[in-house]
Amino acid sequence: MPTFIDESGETGRVSPHFRLAAVWLPTQGDVEAYRAAIQHFQQQQGLEGYEFKFSKPMQQARREAYFQAAMAHPFRFAVASVDKQDAEWRDAGGPVIHWACAVSLAATLRATYCGEEARRAAIEGNDHPLNELVVVDDNQDGKFLTVIKKKFREMASGVRAGSPLVGKVKFRGSGPNELIQLADMVCGAVGAHLDGDSMCYEIISARSLGIARIP
Repeated sequence: MPTFIDESGETGRVSPHFRLAAVWLPTQGDVEAYRAAIQHFQQQQGLEGYEFKFSKPMQQARREAYFQAAMAHPFRFAVASVDKQDAEWRDAGGPVIHWACAVSLAATLRATYCGEEARRAAIEGNDHPLNELVVVDDNQDGKFLTVIKKKFREMASGVRAGSPLVGKVKFRGSGPNELIQLADMVCGAVGAHLDGDSMCYEIISARSLGIARIP
């Protein structure tokens, strides 16, 4: 743990899809190792301080090199995608779309959370809940954060009855956060894959926990 979440598209009529991606790493140590590696990658590429976003223009070779660098670390990901061109979703409001994606991501990640919780409980010989930290890219929409918090904290611990699997769920800006940027890049790569361009997705596909297409 923790989990990092970012979105792509919007819930109005401007973009045809809304997508929500979650990136998970097993430990805080893995998070710090990833951050250090990406900062080193930035230095190698002459991109110190650069904020990686899939929507930014970037040479394909450099984009693929970014994903290859990321693959040296044990992240896993899940993505939910709403097709707003579908008749059932064309007039759906933002709260409904956010709810559907949050439910999907939580359901997909639950087995991973429970597995990690059980592994730690066996090693440490206790019944401590996972207490997963969930960090969401700050889009200034408090209702969006509330939906994610509600659906993720509804997941029950498998080792201690009555306790949630997830602890804090909070906003954080993507600018200084390499892991939220990874969630953005993963979300973009999966979106491109669903739209017919799988070049980047093929690099990271082995780390997928699931891609849900709604409906």
